[in-house]
Amino acid sequence: MNLGLRILSSLVLLPVTIAALVLSQWTTLALVLVVAIFSFLEFGHMVAPEQAKLRIIFAPLSVIFCLLCMLAPQASTILLLYALLTLGLLAYFTFHPSLNAAVLEKMSMLLFGCSYIGIGVVSIFLLRKYPDGGLSFIFLAITVTASNDTFAYFAGRTFGRHQLFAAVSQKKTWEGFAGGAIATVLMPFVLSYVFSLFQIPFLQDLQTRDILWIALPAIVLSPLGDLFESRIKRAYHVKDSGHMIPGHGGFLDRVDALLVIVPWTLAYTSLIRPLW
Repeated sequence: MNLGLRILSSLVLLPVTIAALVLSQWTTLALVLVVAIFSFLEFGHMVAPEQAKLRIIFAPLSVIFCLLCMLAPQASTILLLYALLTLGLLAYFTFHPSLNAAVLEKMSMLLFGCSYIGIGVVSIFLLRKYPDGGLSFIFLAITVTASNDTFAYFAGRTFGRHQLFAAVSQKKTWEGFAGGAIATVLMPFVLSYVFSLFQIPFLQDLQTRDILWIALPAIVLSPLGDLFESRIKRAYHVKDSGHMIPGHGGFLDRVDALLVIVPWTLAYTSLIRPLW
């Protein structure tokens, strides 16, 4: 039943996601803001379930911070915005003497969540603005993430015997890791070939080295992103980040690996690729 719900949810969400990414930068902006809103809400509820006032402040401020970062003309503006957000939370704590150290720790985790989620969602929009194949790089990041997750799941269920990191996730196995790794590298090339047969532009403007520079690190980055969120959920005794997506849990459960892979993809396109 869970697998059926996962497939059904994917069949609904995937066309909507593709359409939003393809139509324009502004539909992409709307898409990433929706992801950001629900992810921030879920993260806040995980780490500070009893601090409703903090969550009310955190979620909208984080979304506004992401929006301003996506529209900011230069990196220095982003740093200034993050500094203002940090000072705002510190001011809140300073002028409420009744708050104890536990609340300060919650605020620190919320600020961390702003970085953790914000860097990922902002990177998607900045990639969409990238003038040289930015849309293809987004689809490449989605492809390697989905391939790793899907094939690791099925390989783990079929062949899984040796646990990868039981202290964090008992379901992940080395066999699943190997299956996911193979698919992560092969699937972008397979899809690129299939798309070329039907003259679909996705991935067509990427070179082999572009795919390998994203796919090879994703072998580690994708399960790392998943394990990272699993570690947070285990620390706060939460099974799923939310229940918005049937079969998947919450938005954060669905994008945890992508939040790690997309910033690397942006780093490659903006810092490494221009050196070729």
